[in-house]
Amino acid sequence: MTGDSKSRLRSSRYGRKIRTRVAKIEEKQRAPQICPKCGREAKRVAPGVYECPRCGKFTGGAYFV
Repeated sequence: MTGDSKSRLRSSRYGRKIRTRVAKIEEKQRAPQICPKCGREAKRVAPGVYECPRCGKFTGGAYFV
């Protein structure tokens, strides 16, 4: 499948409840996360892997820290 998950969930195949649930998770996942060590903003590199400009890479939850 090509495209992002928003385009995949636009069809009538998926209900409104699941679409809104996925949208909330994706919005929170793409937001800048806070590094637990230094408190700076960390960027999500891969599922469960985040990178802080000061501390380097660390692991967290699959969607957000």
